[in-house]
Amino acid sequence: MLLLNIMNNLLNIKKAGLLKLKTLFEEMKMLRRPRGISYVSSTFVCKIDVTSATMATSLSQEDINFLRLAGLLIRVAPRAVRRRFDFEFHPKQLQQFLSKNRHKIDDLTHKKRVITLAQYDLLYPRGTLEVSSDMFDVSLMVCLLRHFTDLEIQDSLPIATIHTVAADISRIKIHRNSIVHSDSGKVQENKFSEIWNCVAEAILRLAPEIKSEIDALISSSLTNVTDILDFIRLEKQLEKTNQHMVAINKKLETYYKEKTYGRSSLHAACFKGHTDVVKLLIGVGLNVNETSNQGTTPLLDACWNGQYDTVKYLFDLNGQTLNSRVDTTITSEKGWSALHLACQNGHCEVVKLLIGAGMNPNVTTNRGSTPLHTACQNGHFEIAKYLIDLNDKLFNSRVDVTTKLKNGCSALHLACQNGHLEIVKLLIDAGMNSNDTIKGGFTPLYNTC
Repeated sequence: MLLLNIMNNLLNIKKAGLLKLKTLFEEMKMLRRPRGISYVSSTFVCKIDVTSATMATSLSQEDINFLRLAGLLIRVAPRAVRRRFDFEFHPKQLQQFLSKNRHKIDDLTHKKRVITLAQYDLLYPRGTLEVSSDMFDVSLMVCLLRHFTDLEIQDSLPIATIHTVAADISRIKIHRNSIVHSDSGKVQENKFSEIWNCVAEAILRLAPEIKSEIDALISSSLTNVTDILDFIRLEKQLEKTNQHMVAINKKLETYYKEKTYGRSSLHAACFKGHTDVVKLLIGVGLNVNETSNQGTTPLLDACWNGQYDTVKYLFDLNGQTLNSRVDTTITSEKGWSALHLACQNGHCEVVKLLIGAGMNPNVTTNRGSTPLHTACQNGHFEIAKYLIDLNDKLFNSRVDVTTKLKNGCSALHLACQNGHLEIVKLLIDAGMNSNDTIKGGFTPLYNTC
């Protein structure tokens, strides 16, 4: 009960954080300007103390330098990066790309923490909202370009004479990060010229048509300071909230792991069949394909313990726009699939559900065991009969009764060895050879004796 109360408290905190993230993003959308201000997702720490009535006269040249660079990186640079992004990921094919690569993007989000939860929600919005690169900030586009294209985007400034696409995107990324993580909110004049020229030239090589906007930004008065400062305010809140969410995620993911072989809270909820808790955990971002130290996923744990409703819910996720799609191909470190585990423990209804979802009935473990082997070895007559009967019903789910373990044992050997008479009769009636031999010449009769 104490454990459940702790988890519920963490989940309540996380739900509040998710609501705050949503509110912040809605505010940032309202601040978008006609010329395309794009919002960012890293800390934009600025210590300029300005009010709307006095900002024009209270800004020092160093403050203005900082704000001009911020404007260049917030309003202009994203459009240049987006041009290349749309070339690599055509807008009409973006949704398909994201769906196809969701497992890797889940890994970048939940394991490697490269993509933030807020960015993840932009990639996979709930409901029917169409995904568009117009919603992505520079850091998110750079992340996808870096991990899914051949562009070698760097973490250090390229040599000045290198003018490749990857080098120019690297320059924008690095200077953007430098500005948004600034503690002073000021840029010296000589440094301003150096950074401005570097970024502006990179932008123009990527998108020459933006030149007029760059010229206007360097020569005009800062009439949009309020917008920039509002973005700074929102970004500080957004980053703080997102860091809080990551911390809660880590607590939820690691709560069980020290003493339970790397199994997460989602593993435990699936094993116990607490489907409502499973829904809650997945809804707040826990990775449905997380593996334990033994390589088991939450799906494998649910199948092992015969939690039919939980297994069905996990499969139903694949038809919805939620945080995760269940990967049914993952096996344990010994090669056990979800179907093996359900057969091992006699959960016939779960077996039927897995077969109906398209799982391979002939998948083998590291030692060559099929689900039929497992059912026969453990005396689960109903499951063995169901699997054999598939051969008269579903052509794409035909069970190969001739498959043997690596040591040569057939399903009949295993049933005889463990004294499961009804299954022995079933297998012989299905046509299995009662005189089949394994290595050493042992027959099923020998195993029985």
